[in-house]
Amino acid sequence: MRSMRRLVRSESGASVIFVAISLVMIFAFAVLAVDLGMLYVTRSQLQNAADAGALAGAMGMIQSLGDSTTAVDWAITLAGENEAFIGGGGGLGNVRSPVVISEDDVTFPAPYQVRVATHRTAATGDPLRTIFLGVINPASDGNAGVRASATAMYYYVNESSCFRPWAPPDRWHDENGDGKYDPDDGDYYDPVGTGYRVPDDVGAQITFMLGNGNQDGFGSDWYYAVNFPPVNKGNPISGAAQYRAWIQGCVDPSIMIEIGDTLRCEPGNMVGPTNQGVDALLASDPGAHWDSGTQQVMGSAHPVSPRIIKAALFDPSVGRVSVGGGRGVVVVKMIAFFIEGRAGSGNVVGRFVQLADPGGGAGDGPDDPSFLYAVKLVQ
Repeated sequence: MRSMRRLVRSESGASVIFVAISLVMIFAFAVLAVDLGMLYVTRSQLQNAADAGALAGAMGMIQSLGDSTTAVDWAITLAGENEAFIGGGGGLGNVRSPVVISEDDVTFPAPYQVRVATHRTAATGDPLRTIFLGVINPASDGNAGVRASATAMYYYVNESSCFRPWAPPDRWHDENGDGKYDPDDGDYYDPVGTGYRVPDDVGAQITFMLGNGNQDGFGSDWYYAVNFPPVNKGNPISGAAQYRAWIQGCVDPSIMIEIGDTLRCEPGNMVGPTNQGVDALLASDPGAHWDSGTQQVMGSAHPVSPRIIKAALFDPSVGRVSVGGGRGVVVVKMIAFFIEGRAGSGNVVGRFVQLADPGGGAGDGPDDPSFLYAVKLVQ
């Protein structure tokens, strides 16, 4: 009997020890789960900030025509719009705080790439506080390091949608100044040497006069009304109503225009539909205006003024070509143009904003900028 009592007391003591150890382990795993969960959430927050900063930096490179200082400023600003956990005051707990990075955290690892690094580490003065991990590694003083990074690539493209149905000629060297292209008089065209270009022509005021689609002759300040889609990509849609709708806004964004396409000219005089379409376009953003000091559109009620339009420039040395059922022009460049108003019947006044040069495909850099671009995360 005494032996049985001793055995029960022995097993009871072992159970207490086992329960105690189990409770410690359960508590440890619970606290460890809290720490790991905090680390995981914080890293996700830092990744969001890095992604936003990298994309903003790439956009900055585009908008500033390759100025890395602008890219760094945009990356720092957009990363800071995001929050992540950071060790709270007095060394206790964690609080949400904007992600702060420095110029050293924004790098350019390869051409057309921007890399942004974000952090919550002791080395950068913004560590995350933990509970159990500090017990495992007392030297850490309860601080944990979390990092994230993202790389964005920016690249230029040579096709776009939502063009207005206008096609002026690119600029040429006019030897005698008569506004007519005549190589026998010494006139010549070079896309870079004589054509519209960036940054020299940004902000230049231009008046384009509506030409008659039935006439082959054209002047340096003419434009033709054209149909979409290009003849090499489908059946062009004709008619005053469709033409007017294309001026007022983007009717079919699936219609893509690229360099080398042939656009059919709308036959006849399109003065009335042009005036109506331009007036509607001006009314869509009446406060927008060109600011010569900043060389940009100000006062718009939209993120991007609808009065900043895209149009195709044609090659003046080729002139008009025969297309099925009429005449057409070959796209040599793409121009961005801010519509300021009308000057007479069918004449459009505006400011040169940007262009895409011939052959401007993916990979063209800031030395040959295009208003058609894209950015994406690559890492």
